[in-house]
Amino acid sequence: MCRPLCPRRGREAAWVSVGILAMLIALAIPGLAAPPAVDVETLTLDQALALAREHAPKLQDARAKVALAQLDVQATRWWQWLIPSVTAQPGYDFLAGQERAALALSLDLSKLLGAGAREAERARIHFAHAERALATVEAEVVAEVTKAYFSLAELRATVPVREAAVAQALKLQALQTIRFEHGSTDLAPLLEAQAALAGARLELLRTQQAVRLAELELLRAIGLPLAP
Repeated sequence: MCRPLCPRRGREAAWVSVGILAMLIALAIPGLAAPPAVDVETLTLDQALALAREHAPKLQDARAKVALAQLDVQATRWWQWLIPSVTAQPGYDFLAGQERAALALSLDLSKLLGAGAREAERARIHFAHAERALATVEAEVVAEVTKAYFSLAELRATVPVREAAVAQALKLQALQTIRFEHGSTDLAPLLEAQAALAGARLELLRTQQAVRLAELELLRAIGLPLAP
Protein backbone atom coordinates (compact mmCIF):
# COMPACT_ATOMS: atom_id res chain seq x y z
CA MET A 1 0.00 0.00 0.00
CA CYS A 2 1.43 3.33 -1.07
CA ARG A 3 2.00 6.15 1.34
CA PRO A 4 0.49 9.61 0.58
CA LEU A 5 3.74 10.60 -1.17
CA CYS A 6 4.43 7.47 -3.14
CA PRO A 7 6.36 7.54 -6.44
CA ARG A 8 3.34 6.56 -8.50
CA ARG A 9 1.18 9.39 -7.24
CA GLY A 10 4.12 11.76 -7.53
CA ARG A 11 4.61 10.82 -11.16
CA GLU A 12 0.89 11.24 -11.86
CA ALA A 13 0.88 14.70 -10.31
CA ALA A 14 4.02 15.56 -12.24
CA TRP A 15 2.49 14.55 -15.56
CA VAL A 16 -0.64 16.60 -14.83
CA SER A 17 1.58 19.65 -14.27
CA VAL A 18 3.54 18.81 -17.42
CA GLY A 19 0.30 18.76 -19.37
CA ILE A 20 -0.71 22.16 -18.03
CA LEU A 21 2.67 23.67 -18.88
CA ALA A 22 2.57 22.07 -22.34
CA MET A 23 -0.76 23.79 -22.96
CA LEU A 24 0.76 27.11 -21.92
CA ILE A 25 3.67 26.57 -24.30
CA ALA A 26 1.31 25.67 -27.12
CA LEU A 27 -0.61 28.91 -26.60
CA ALA A 28 2.66 30.83 -26.88
CA ILE A 29 3.57 29.30 -30.26
CA PRO A 30 3.01 31.73 -33.16
CA GLY A 31 0.08 31.12 -35.47
CA LEU A 32 -2.16 29.16 -33.08
CA ALA A 33 -4.31 32.14 -32.07
CA ALA A 34 -6.49 33.53 -34.86
CA PRO A 35 -5.39 37.14 -35.54
CA PRO A 36 -8.17 39.75 -35.38
CA ALA A 37 -9.29 41.90 -38.28
CA VAL A 38 -7.81 45.36 -37.85
CA ASP A 39 -8.60 48.63 -39.60
CA VAL A 40 -5.18 50.24 -39.92
CA GLU A 41 -6.64 53.64 -40.73
CA THR A 42 -8.43 53.93 -37.36
CA LEU A 43 -5.82 52.10 -35.29
CA THR A 44 -4.45 54.06 -32.32
CA LEU A 45 -0.96 53.65 -30.88
CA ASP A 46 -2.28 52.06 -27.69
CA GLN A 47 -4.29 49.55 -29.69
CA ALA A 48 -1.28 48.78 -31.88
CA LEU A 49 0.93 48.15 -28.85
CA ALA A 50 -1.70 45.95 -27.20
CA LEU A 51 -2.02 43.86 -30.36
CA ALA A 52 1.76 43.63 -30.70
CA ARG A 53 2.13 42.31 -27.14
CA GLU A 54 -0.28 39.54 -28.06
CA HIS A 55 0.67 38.69 -31.64
CA ALA A 56 4.27 39.78 -32.29
CA PRO A 57 6.19 36.64 -33.38
CA LYS A 58 9.33 37.63 -31.45
CA LEU A 59 7.33 37.99 -28.26
CA GLN A 60 5.58 34.67 -28.79
CA ASP A 61 8.93 32.95 -29.30
CA ALA A 62 10.35 34.56 -26.16
CA ARG A 63 7.28 33.52 -24.14
CA ALA A 64 7.64 29.95 -25.39
CA LYS A 65 11.27 29.92 -24.24
CA VAL A 66 10.22 31.18 -20.82
CA ALA A 67 7.59 28.45 -20.58
CA LEU A 68 10.14 25.80 -21.55
CA ALA A 69 12.61 27.13 -19.00
CA GLN A 70 9.87 27.07 -16.36
CA LEU A 71 9.17 23.46 -17.29
CA ASP A 72 12.85 22.64 -16.77
CA VAL A 73 12.77 24.24 -13.31
CA GLN A 74 9.67 22.27 -12.39
CA ALA A 75 11.19 19.05 -13.70
CA THR A 76 14.28 19.45 -11.49
CA ARG A 77 12.02 20.01 -8.48
CA TRP A 78 10.10 16.83 -9.25
CA TRP A 79 13.33 14.87 -9.63
CA GLN A 80 14.71 16.10 -6.32
CA TRP A 81 11.42 15.23 -4.65
CA LEU A 82 11.25 11.73 -6.13
CA ILE A 83 14.84 10.69 -5.32
CA PRO A 84 14.51 10.49 -1.51
CA SER A 85 11.04 8.89 -1.66
CA VAL A 86 11.92 5.99 -3.97
CA THR A 87 14.32 4.13 -1.68
CA ALA A 88 11.88 3.94 1.25
CA GLN A 89 8.88 2.42 -0.57
CA PRO A 90 7.70 -1.17 0.19
CA GLY A 91 6.99 -1.54 -3.51
CA TYR A 92 10.70 -2.29 -4.09
CA ASP A 93 10.69 -5.30 -1.77
CA PHE A 94 10.55 -7.64 -4.77
CA LEU A 95 14.19 -6.76 -5.49
CA ALA A 96 16.94 -8.86 -4.00
CA GLY A 97 18.70 -7.42 -1.01
CA GLN A 98 21.87 -6.64 -2.95
CA GLU A 99 19.93 -5.01 -5.79
CA ARG A 100 17.91 -2.95 -3.35
CA ALA A 101 21.06 -1.85 -1.57
CA ALA A 102 22.73 -0.96 -4.89
CA LEU A 103 19.71 1.11 -5.95
CA ALA A 104 19.61 2.98 -2.66
CA LEU A 105 23.36 3.56 -2.82
CA SER A 106 23.25 4.96 -6.34
CA LEU A 107 20.41 7.33 -5.46
CA ASP A 108 22.11 8.44 -2.25
CA LEU A 109 25.35 9.04 -4.14
CA SER A 110 23.53 11.21 -6.66
CA LYS A 111 22.24 13.32 -3.80
CA LEU A 112 25.62 13.49 -2.09
CA LEU A 113 27.33 14.51 -5.32
CA GLY A 114 24.82 17.32 -5.68
CA ALA A 115 23.96 16.55 -9.32
CA GLY A 116 20.29 17.28 -8.75
CA ALA A 117 21.03 20.57 -6.99
CA ARG A 118 23.35 21.69 -9.78
CA GLU A 119 20.75 20.85 -12.42
CA ALA A 120 18.13 22.76 -10.46
CA GLU A 121 20.43 25.79 -10.19
CA ARG A 122 21.20 25.70 -13.91
CA ALA A 123 17.49 25.48 -14.66
CA ARG A 124 16.77 28.49 -12.44
CA ILE A 125 19.53 30.51 -14.09
CA HIS A 126 18.25 29.59 -17.55
CA PHE A 127 14.73 30.59 -16.49
CA ALA A 128 15.99 33.97 -15.23
CA HIS A 129 17.84 34.56 -18.52
CA ALA A 130 14.71 33.67 -20.49
CA GLU A 131 12.64 36.15 -18.48
CA ARG A 132 15.21 38.93 -19.04
CA ALA A 133 15.29 38.11 -22.75
CA LEU A 134 11.49 38.34 -22.83
CA ALA A 135 11.62 41.82 -21.26
CA THR A 136 14.25 42.90 -23.81
CA VAL A 137 12.23 41.58 -26.75
CA GLU A 138 9.10 43.31 -25.46
CA ALA A 139 10.96 46.64 -25.34
CA GLU A 140 12.21 46.06 -28.90
CA VAL A 141 8.71 45.29 -30.15
CA VAL A 142 7.32 48.42 -28.48
CA ALA A 143 10.04 50.52 -30.12
CA GLU A 144 9.45 48.95 -33.56
CA VAL A 145 5.68 49.40 -33.40
CA THR A 146 5.96 52.97 -32.15
CA LYS A 147 8.42 53.89 -34.91
CA ALA A 148 6.26 52.25 -37.59
CA TYR A 149 3.13 53.97 -36.27
CA PHE A 150 4.58 57.48 -36.32
CA SER A 151 6.24 56.91 -39.71
CA LEU A 152 2.82 56.00 -41.07
CA ALA A 153 1.25 59.05 -39.42
CA GLU A 154 3.90 61.32 -40.98
CA LEU A 155 3.30 59.92 -44.46
CA ARG A 156 -0.46 60.21 -44.08
CA ALA A 157 -0.06 63.88 -43.20
CA THR A 158 1.84 64.36 -46.47
CA VAL A 159 -1.01 63.04 -48.62
CA PRO A 160 -3.22 66.16 -48.31
CA VAL A 161 -0.24 68.32 -49.24
CA ARG A 162 0.32 66.28 -52.38
CA GLU A 163 -3.37 66.42 -53.22
CA ALA A 164 -3.37 70.20 -52.83
CA ALA A 165 -0.37 70.39 -55.16
CA VAL A 166 -2.25 68.37 -57.79
CA ALA A 167 -5.29 70.64 -57.47
CA GLN A 168 -3.12 73.73 -57.87
CA ALA A 169 -1.38 72.23 -60.90
CA LEU A 170 -4.78 71.47 -62.46
CA LYS A 171 -5.84 75.09 -62.04
CA LEU A 172 -2.61 76.33 -63.56
CA GLN A 173 -2.96 73.97 -66.52
CA ALA A 174 -6.56 75.07 -67.08
CA LEU A 175 -5.49 78.72 -67.00
CA GLN A 176 -2.65 78.19 -69.46
CA THR A 177 -4.95 76.20 -71.73
CA ILE A 178 -7.47 79.05 -71.85
CA ARG A 179 -4.75 81.63 -72.50
CA PHE A 180 -3.24 79.48 -75.24
CA GLU A 181 -6.61 78.94 -76.93
CA HIS A 182 -7.27 82.68 -76.92
CA GLY A 183 -3.81 83.41 -78.33
CA SER A 184 -2.61 85.39 -75.35
CA THR A 185 0.39 83.11 -74.79
CA ASP A 186 2.49 80.62 -76.69
CA LEU A 187 2.79 76.84 -76.24
CA ALA A 188 5.71 76.83 -73.80
CA PRO A 189 3.79 77.94 -70.66
CA LEU A 190 1.09 75.35 -71.40
CA LEU A 191 3.65 72.59 -71.71
CA GLU A 192 5.27 73.68 -68.45
CA ALA A 193 1.89 73.60 -66.70
CA GLN A 194 1.21 70.13 -68.06
CA ALA A 195 4.62 68.92 -66.88
CA ALA A 196 4.01 70.42 -63.43
CA LEU A 197 0.68 68.61 -63.25
CA ALA A 198 2.27 65.30 -64.23
CA GLY A 199 4.98 65.78 -61.61
CA ALA A 200 2.42 66.61 -58.90
CA ARG A 201 0.40 63.52 -59.76
CA LEU A 202 3.53 61.37 -59.68
CA GLU A 203 4.47 62.67 -56.22
CA LEU A 204 0.95 61.95 -55.00
CA LEU A 205 1.15 58.37 -56.27
CA ARG A 206 4.54 57.90 -54.63
CA THR A 207 3.22 59.20 -51.32
CA GLN A 208 0.17 56.94 -51.51
CA GLN A 209 2.42 53.98 -52.23
CA ALA A 210 4.66 54.90 -49.28
CA VAL A 211 1.58 55.06 -47.03
CA ARG A 212 0.57 51.58 -48.13
CA LEU A 213 4.05 50.23 -47.47
CA ALA A 214 4.08 51.92 -44.06
CA GLU A 215 0.76 50.26 -43.23
CA LEU A 216 2.20 46.87 -44.14
CA GLU A 217 5.29 47.60 -42.03
CA LEU A 218 3.10 48.46 -39.05
CA LEU A 219 1.13 45.23 -39.48
CA ARG A 220 4.38 43.28 -39.70
CA ALA A 221 5.73 44.88 -36.52
CA ILE A 222 2.47 44.10 -34.71
CA GLY A 223 2.50 40.51 -35.96
CA LEU A 224 -0.74 40.61 -37.93
CA PRO A 225 -1.13 39.11 -41.42
CA LEU A 226 -0.57 41.49 -44.31
CA ALA A 227 -3.79 42.50 -45.98
CA PRO A 228 -3.98 41.80 -49.73
